[in-house]
Amino acid sequence: NGYIDDVRGWDFDKNSSDPKDDFCHGTICAGIAGATTDNGIGIAGAGWNCTIMIIKTSNLFSSETAEGIKYATDNGADIISMSFGYSYPVNILKDLVNYAYDKGVFLCASSGNGNVPLRRYPAAYTHVVAVAATNQNDERCTPQDWGSILSGSTYGHLVDIAAPGNLIYSLTPSYHLPFNDIINPITGKNFSQNSDYVGGGSSFSCPLVAGVAALLLSVDSSLTPDEVKTLLCKNVDPYHSFHYIGAGRLNAYKALANLLSDIDITIKGGFGCLVTIQNNGNDTITANISIVSHRIFGEGGANTTGHGPVYPHTSYGARLTAPGIQLIYAMGQVGNLTVTKKGISLFRFVFLFKE
Repeated sequence: NGYIDDVRGWDFDKNSSDPKDDFCHGTICAGIAGATTDNGIGIAGAGWNCTIMIIKTSNLFSSETAEGIKYATDNGADIISMSFGYSYPVNILKDLVNYAYDKGVFLCASSGNGNVPLRRYPAAYTHVVAVAATNQNDERCTPQDWGSILSGSTYGHLVDIAAPGNLIYSLTPSYHLPFNDIINPITGKNFSQNSDYVGGGSSFSCPLVAGVAALLLSVDSSLTPDEVKTLLCKNVDPYHSFHYIGAGRLNAYKALANLLSDIDITIKGGFGCLVTIQNNGNDTITANISIVSHRIFGEGGANTTGHGPVYPHTSYGARLTAPGIQLIYAMGQVGNLTVTKKGISLFRFVFLFKE
């Protein structure tokens, strides 16, 4: 790819294959997005088992940042998280943002910490999801959270979504940096190595959005950047703010649930088992039900294939193309129901009932 020994990424500031963090900000953001889970160390990143491509640039030179975006895009990045911002638009940066978007890359950026409704770039570009910061009470972060009269989450119509950005815990480099000589206002001690409470800022909100975007793409890699944005921004929790900070506060569970289950399932027990499955999405749902004895009845909507009644079979399958409704009524001693979408098992129920 024209870069020698870039096995871990690239340092565009020093033109080096060693993108070692010498400030700590990058490690903190990377940890929030993708720290290894279930290892008993530090934190669990929002995007489980995602791979981090390290791109290091100087915030002083937007040309380096643009080069970094192109490098990430050309080397297969699915998501670019940008916890930085310029107070002025830069043509080359905009061009490379559009380049990445056209290649199918989801981009998000911190909206800024100036407590004002000012545009920051790249967050203000059309194809970038701008992320504001909320505190532990689902309120917009203000000077009361961050301790400075000039600090607080940027707000305004340019913001797309909010995410937690106060009292954040994350990873820090395992080696000593000047950062470690600073007193942590949360703990009253020097910032530690490996992991620590690192404070707040929209810089830390942005990688949370990136991590959840990675979760969505891990389920369905065919999602476009706009589809990822829609899933994130339409499946949120409310926040409390006089100022607008996006569609709502990020909710990973809601976004994933919406992606996985464009269906509603209800099961009623009793003498038999009544299962109602409704496909609300655009993809085909496959439902399979089997029992040990007796009968299965099925009723389907206009866009349902395989509907019954079926008797005295012990298994039943249906494909629900949206919009379709499938009703299955089963009587027997034991049975199971499996629902799949795009080859992924969404639900599996095992039910026992007596005659």
